[in-house]
Amino acid sequence: MNVTYPLDLFFQDLKTAEVFHAKSTQIYDSVCREITTALAQRGLAGEIHLVGSTDPKKYRSVIDPLSPDDRYPSDFDFNVVIPQDLDKDGQQMVLSSIQSRIGGEITCTGYRRRQELISWVERFPISILAWGNNGFDNFPPHRYCQSLNLTDGQRQNIQALRLFSMRSGVYGGFTRGFKGMALERMLVEQGDFNGVLNWLYQNLEEGKTPVVTSPLDNSNIVGHVQPDIWERLHFALGEYVNNGSIRALPYTVESWMLEHPNRFNAQFHSEGSIPFATYKKAVELTKQVVGELGITTPDDRALAVLVLPRYKASSVMISVDGLKPRQRAEFYKRLYEVRQVPN
Repeated sequence: MNVTYPLDLFFQDLKTAEVFHAKSTQIYDSVCREITTALAQRGLAGEIHLVGSTDPKKYRSVIDPLSPDDRYPSDFDFNVVIPQDLDKDGQQMVLSSIQSRIGGEITCTGYRRRQELISWVERFPISILAWGNNGFDNFPPHRYCQSLNLTDGQRQNIQALRLFSMRSGVYGGFTRGFKGMALERMLVEQGDFNGVLNWLYQNLEEGKTPVVTSPLDNSNIVGHVQPDIWERLHFALGEYVNNGSIRALPYTVESWMLEHPNRFNAQFHSEGSIPFATYKKAVELTKQVVGELGITTPDDRALAVLVLPRYKASSVMISVDGLKPRQRAEFYKRLYEVRQVPN
């Protein structure tokens, strides 16, 4: 059931969510202390930068006060800049030193396959990159954050857009949904929360796919959004524009099943702790099974995948349209056989 409530209750939830600002600052300070100590033990010193919405100086993140305890709403992207040349071995040394303090795993799934330390503080994921003299100034997330100059009112409107997107099941670039940057750019261009939602609704009602331009390279930030996300957003916008109401509860597996009737639906639990890697693997395995069974390859509208990040794991939902009863049974069996989704 799609439970909605009036706007005043939505904004009350948003106000309740402000307590996460203090928690975010606490996590930031704690990780900075651990990084500083780890560097000092190696005789090193450096600058620590947090890029993204949880940066306390430009805070615009939000946590859904109704979110389940194992669902994380935000992550922390740290960058450690050492004022010296730092090759791959040097990066490894810096990250290993920090790893000894906060735990975690060093992977190569980050920016341009750069070594990255992935760890956790409480239920929140932490990523850390190490940089030398060169590179960080050209790092796109850093360049974007440097360009931001938001008022308090704009930050509050962005938080409202984030919570609306989370509740509607359309948030998260890792699952081909809306990135935070996209919401922020729309807010800057359309003025406020109401302006953004009305602009999106008008475009979708007219059969147009909205375009949001990146300030870094003029690319379309929402060009990657999957059709299933646009359809879900269109419905949520209709509730807002026509009825003045917004989804009252976090988006769940049950929500997904209700929104995809008369289709093949499967749900899996993945131990993978990197949502984007989980999403890519889920799509890859789904298309692999389609090919193995000789089923006509579904187009973008027939195949939908959603990842709901949880603490050190993810829930993965897969929906495929156009399968006959026998094909559904074969698809289900084969998909379960290959369903292990590595990190």
